Amino acid sequence: MEFITCSNTNVKLWNINNNQEKPITGLESICCVSSDKKGMYFGGGSNGVIYTFRQCDLISKIERAHSDKITALVARKGSVVSAGEDKKIAVRSRNAEHILYEVTSKCIPYAIDLSLIHISEPTRPLYISY
Repeated sequence: MEFITCSNTNVKLWNINNNQEKPITGLESICCVSSDKKGMYFGGGSNGVIYTFRQCDLISKIERAHSDKITALVARKGSVVSAGEDKKIAVRSRNAEHILYEVTSKCIPYAIDLSLIHISEPTRPLYISY
């Protein structure tokens, strides 16, 4: 079993089966991470960039995914959902490159101290709770 963690200074991929941790390099100021069931990992940066990687290899960087810090990132059901301090929520394709849906609103509060936004899809509409 593998999982990913991040802090202000590093991002690590952990493997419980063989008790190993691997640092992931090439990422800048990661605020949140997520993974999908197919072994892809995603990181949201304080610079608004979404990083996509497999194992410890950086695959792509989506520059200007947000105009400010990304505060939440969830990979689920073939898409990647991100939210940021720019009051924008974006639903992207699995590789995070193509925007499928995006909303920017005054109704979305700043998430300066928010460490997690729970995003679920019980039916077709997008439900967000925090």
